[in-house]
Amino acid sequence: MTAAPHDPHGSRVVLVGAHDFEHLAPLPAVARNLSRLRELLTDPQVWGLPAANCVVIEQPARRDDVLDALSEAAGAATDLVLLYYAGHGLISPDTEDLLLSLPHCRPDRAYTTLPFQDVRDVLRGARRVPAKAVLLDCCFAGRALAGAMGPDDARLAELSRVEGSYVLAAASATRQAIAPVGGQYTAFTGQLINILEHGISGGPRALDLATVHTHLHRVLPELGFPQPHQRTEDHGARIVLGWNRHPSAADATPELPCHLRELLHAQTITARNFTYRLYDAPLDGLATVYVRQQARGTATSHAGAPREEFRNRDQDWAHDRHHPDEQRHRQHLAPKETAAGQPVAPARPAEDTLALHRHVLITGGAGQGKSSLSLQLAASLATAYATDAAQQGDTERLLPVRVTAGRLAADRGALIPRLVRTLSAELAPHLDHPLPDDLLDRLPEGTTCLLIVDGLDEITDPDRRRSLVAELAGRVRNPDGRFRLLITTRPLPNDELAPLQHAATGTYTLEPFDREQLHEFAHHWFRDHTDGRKSAAGFLRQTKAPGIRDLVRIPLLATVAALVYQKHPGTPLPSNRFTLYADYFTLLADAHIEEIHEQKQTVLQRWTQRPAAQQACATYLFEHRTDLVEHLAVTVVTDPTTTTRALLDLALDWLDDHDCRPARRNVPEWGRLVASVLGAAGVFTHHGDFLRFTHYSFAEHIAAGLLADRLPTKFDPEHADWARTVHRAVNGDLFAQAVLAHHAHRYGTGDALLAWLTGGTGDYAALAGELLAAGVPAETRHVESFAAHLTQTLAKGPLPEHAQRVITDAAALIREPAVRRTLNDFLGSCYQQHALRVQIGQSLIDHGVATALVVLRGLLGDADTPLFA
Repeated sequence: MTAAPHDPHGSRVVLVGAHDFEHLAPLPAVARNLSRLRELLTDPQVWGLPAANCVVIEQPARRDDVLDALSEAAGAATDLVLLYYAGHGLISPDTEDLLLSLPHCRPDRAYTTLPFQDVRDVLRGARRVPAKAVLLDCCFAGRALAGAMGPDDARLAELSRVEGSYVLAAASATRQAIAPVGGQYTAFTGQLINILEHGISGGPRALDLATVHTHLHRVLPELGFPQPHQRTEDHGARIVLGWNRHPSAADATPELPCHLRELLHAQTITARNFTYRLYDAPLDGLATVYVRQQARGTATSHAGAPREEFRNRDQDWAHDRHHPDEQRHRQHLAPKETAAGQPVAPARPAEDTLALHRHVLITGGAGQGKSSLSLQLAASLATAYATDAAQQGDTERLLPVRVTAGRLAADRGALIPRLVRTLSAELAPHLDHPLPDDLLDRLPEGTTCLLIVDGLDEITDPDRRRSLVAELAGRVRNPDGRFRLLITTRPLPNDELAPLQHAATGTYTLEPFDREQLHEFAHHWFRDHTDGRKSAAGFLRQTKAPGIRDLVRIPLLATVAALVYQKHPGTPLPSNRFTLYADYFTLLADAHIEEIHEQKQTVLQRWTQRPAAQQACATYLFEHRTDLVEHLAVTVVTDPTTTTRALLDLALDWLDDHDCRPARRNVPEWGRLVASVLGAAGVFTHHGDFLRFTHYSFAEHIAAGLLADRLPTKFDPEHADWARTVHRAVNGDLFAQAVLAHHAHRYGTGDALLAWLTGGTGDYAALAGELLAAGVPAETRHVESFAAHLTQTLAKGPLPEHAQRVITDAAALIREPAVRRTLNDFLGSCYQQHALRVQIGQSLIDHGVATALVVLRGLLGDADTPLFA
């Protein structure tokens, strides 16, 4: 067997794919096959093929496009030439030869296709190339099963024979190869990509094609897909496709202990599998679409600084969330001196904060990218640590250890053993064995452990949250040099974060996307489209419209907007969060209809021999999947005890309460089936029987909609449920505000609610502004009422907390004429209130630098013209 992959400089690869056809069914996953394979084959950790040596031909118009490229590759190669094809595979009715489909081909006219005989002739002529490989992921149209691929004939491998080479074909003697409906990749290529990404446990250091075939031959049938076929001539099976990235591979990084290799590998894969695609997205994972975000430093607040606590929470909501509006507390993260005219701290790449501080605390609003940042940082540090394993000396080597705060807080006992248990649980899908209990007690010399604790705010039980903060604060103040901390959270009251404030801690706010970063995101996102630049330009053009412009500065909402746009590019994007999410969830439902139906039919058919009570459980699961998703969302958001329970256990308990206990007692695979059915809903991350909401914001949106439906249809401030919800919203409960916004959108209660709120003072009027800023449908008079309240608030001078809320809302409503007029009048006549004007400028930064610069011009005395046109 070859000891290493073939010489990348002496090798050539041609990747060919056809995904959109005039006369055959589309195969959208094929485009993603090509993109990801190219990324992996050019990755030094897999093979390191130079980009110029890997030619991608997507949607070839003519057969000569493929044959010319293959001929040029064969002529230039001195070691290996590899051809990959994905598309519809046809069999010639006259010669029974294999035909490769082209976008404009007709199944009944062989001359419009690419005969594989022509490919074979080109490769046969490449006599000076010692190794030739062909990978065929062929499909065949016109089958009743949606997404069916390939001729139902075992002759495919025989028809594709190339002397002196190796051919691996996705076909079966008795079944069709499958392109899963809505799948990210086709089945065969998806597993091939999985091998290149994750490696093969216990496999050789270098992955030869025989090993790859053996693995695919075992794994594909286990997943319900047919076995591939292979043909090898003259030791073609010894061709090496790439390095085996699995930590158990022979000779893999011998300098590191096995348990550390597994830890690093699992964290890298976890980050790679965390995707922005959400629904039929064209990209493969976080590393592909991630945009390097900026963090802005803030002052360390004093532990004794007084803060308003949210009290009087009713117990039937039972969550005492302590999740104030992130806009409400954003300014409290900045130094008070800034309001007096001190310069704002510069923004810098979030990753660079580790070079400036021993410990880092990063805050950001919902969907701002905190989890993405923590995952990407853990992956990049893991790669760097593994790469530098052999280095010695005084240079600090950071070993990343990333966990979610919710799961860490749910466990009991000493912090470090809990940390290891949490790691083992969260990385379980990518670990061969649980991590040893003493994982962090025997680190290599020169290693510092970076504890990355993500999502402190997702601990909904305030007592558990404070307890974990106290434990982490102990590490901040402990001079033990083995540990550093990086913590992410939504904004919390300063007294909760005060224990973490220390001279060695840098506190930062994660900045939203600016236009340059949004531009980068869009071009990453649409780059695999047939006309990616045009699609990106169209998306960016739409995001300049009022409303959506502010929304897409939040990375999660930019992702959702991109998905909505790519499905309906001719329809204007929604201007508010509620409608944007509603459109996205409609896409999810439409995308998974066929998948759920097919899954239901398959399961019920397989269960026909089971007792009737068990069959009834399976039927109930499919018919009430939406009810179960809503129950889980409400439970996760409103019940603080859920952080101690696995989400799947909560789902199984709910099903037990609905007469599905017979399945849980007697069907071993019941839990895995429930997780699979829920996973198809599109809002969960699902690995085996592990289940969690992909984004906490999704759970909040679903739960807010359900609780909004439980309120009376008409707004009535005297009704107990309305009074309770408004009370919480007035006191800054972001989730209660979402419930009100949902109700206003669904039932048209916005005008009545806003009229009642603007009739009040202080926080009631501030809540009206927050709902307006959130895009609640309302008449113009409500904006004018808010502007009048803004005038009164600014006239009072020094900013109380509720006034800061009003200014934040005004910044979000800056495009409303009444709000612009009010700010013009104030900024043009009150130059002596310098600190207040700086505060306004800082709020406006979040809604566009150009707008904030207008205020700065006023600060410099240029008041001859209105600040806002």
